Amino acid sequence: MQRATPGRIRRPLCAVALALMAGGAMAQGHPVDAFVMRLTPEDTAQLAGLLADCGGIYSAFGDVAVVQAPDLADDYREMQNGAMVASAYLLYRENRVRTRTAKPFADFVAPVKSRAEACAAETKALFAANDLQAAKDQLGECAKLEELQSLLVRSWREELRPE
Repeated sequence: MQRATPGRIRRPLCAVALALMAGGAMAQGHPVDAFVMRLTPEDTAQLAGLLADCGGIYSAFGDVAVVQAPDLADDYREMQNGAMVASAYLLYRENRVRTRTAKPFADFVAPVKSRAEACAAETKALFAANDLQAAKDQLGECAKLEELQSLLVRSWREELRPE
């Protein structure tokens, strides 16, 4: 995954992603597959990377919240988990679409986790440097992906976590 931090989210990519996932662009078949087919592999990788970065950002905020706002810590952990699942699931579905083979979902978790951990360290460094505005700006950029994240997590649950 090529590095593109949430602060550098390309608005057109996010707007297209949300329109494709939520709108009428979904034809027959799996909704995420229809979404992936309308993106280039590079855009899919970038979007998955941004979601992984958000997992790290949420992790850093969760760590700070444990001390400063304990009632928010669980919310950040849920967002962290959701962002990482959404990232791995997007890569999983893209692999299925483009290669027509099914690799285990777990194969996509490790690279997402590594990227999220790196981004968490960067965000924690912002806190340590008392650059709270930059950290808040990153969190705001992640908020732009929350709808897409929710849609991907819901699709993941329906496919891989049936109740």
